[in-house]
Amino acid sequence: MAKATAKEAAAGAVDEEDFIKAFEDAPAVQIFSNRELEDQLTKIREVLSDDKHDWEHRVVALKKVRSLILAGALEYEGFSQQLRLLEAPLKLSAKDLRSQVVREACITLG
Repeated sequence: MAKATAKEAAAGAVDEEDFIKAFEDAPAVQIFSNRELEDQLTKIREVLSDDKHDWEHRVVALKKVRSLILAGALEYEGFSQQLRLLEAPLKLSAKDLRSQVVREACITLG
């Protein structure tokens, strides 16, 4: 049995630098209020909770989570509670049959 080369073994792998680039590869958004943040996260939760949604919409929703974090969502009072509500949808995304959805979920979860 032949050993896999380093490149083959790393297929699909992401190093720290690639991870940071991928995490930051999300559309820029601005958050103006706690209410707006909650509304955005509710919409994201609705998309991610239903694996019948088009996989590309689920990828966009995962990138939107990262966009919100990069825009300062961690500073908002209700973010941690809203994030807890995303636990099941994020788990569902990590188990998705579409590799692109799984990849985006893993990058989002870090």
